[in-house]
Amino acid sequence: MNPATAHPAPLVSVVMPSFNKRGFIGQTIASVQAQTFRDWELLAIDDASTDGSQDLLADIASRDPRVRCFLAPVNRGANTCRNQGISEARGRTVVFLDADDLLAPHCLETRAAVMRDSGLDFAVFTMQVFHERPGDDPRRWVPQTKRPLEDFLRHELPWQTMQPMWDRGFLQRLGGFDTAFPRHQDVEMHTRALLQAGVRFRLVAGEPDCFYRIAEERKVFDPALLLEKFSQAAVMYRDKFAADADRLGRRNLVLGIIQRTYLQILRHAKEGRIDAATLAALEQILFARGNDRWPGNVTRGLFRLTRWYNLSPVRIPGINRVLFELVTR
Repeated sequence: MNPATAHPAPLVSVVMPSFNKRGFIGQTIASVQAQTFRDWELLAIDDASTDGSQDLLADIASRDPRVRCFLAPVNRGANTCRNQGISEARGRTVVFLDADDLLAPHCLETRAAVMRDSGLDFAVFTMQVFHERPGDDPRRWVPQTKRPLEDFLRHELPWQTMQPMWDRGFLQRLGGFDTAFPRHQDVEMHTRALLQAGVRFRLVAGEPDCFYRIAEERKVFDPALLLEKFSQAAVMYRDKFAADADRLGRRNLVLGIIQRTYLQILRHAKEGRIDAATLAALEQILFARGNDRWPGNVTRGLFRLTRWYNLSPVRIPGINRVLFELVTR
């Protein structure tokens, strides 16, 4: 048999990074295997798991030739794994799937129908949150914004990593994820995608076709380290896209990620999960000078008001929203 025809290129490549998710990956892969659309491959890229995930993935791959398994010898981070998936993918389109999330049975069929012969660089679909099983939480991420670039710049995130289907060539030209970012790599890449000249995309506000798991296992037990990474990433994002916000005539849009991150920090401080010294250190990262993006006196005053309000016992519905609108106006 001709090797070129023995394994013809699939239409869709599903890229699944995994790290210590043995308790979930069987169910996640089963949701791909249950697709009504059959022309897919799954690239399972394990990031040096220590919980037996690699043995499980190798076993699944040995029984299903559509599952291609890559086992990293050292931990490199999910977005390095996703970039490897982009490089290894053979499909004309790509979907990213985390190892504890799920696809609805119709997901790939619906998405492939939208992308087929469309000339689109990507299309975005509706996602629903769940805890134990799809349907146990009503919250949805519906991509129906009219200003997605401004929303991302402002950190009013209109969609998440799992929701787009990408043209693989576009992803390759884009360069995948920026792994210099310690967090928010998906936000950075989606922003960069929307900034590409002549980018073509479609938002599909239909029924959910994928499900994002919220579970105890996803919680991080070192809030100081997590908040440090979020703060570093917020500053990197602000600086990377500052000129783009200027070109839109909305200079302060990129302060949205600073405000959102500050709210997370203050909530942890008020609840006693970080101490005063950690709060001060995180504020120093988040509000570091060194470029012309440091806000003026009025905006600095708004950040001080944000601090006072969120550390005080006073609660007035809508205040944080008003402060966010003022900071990013």
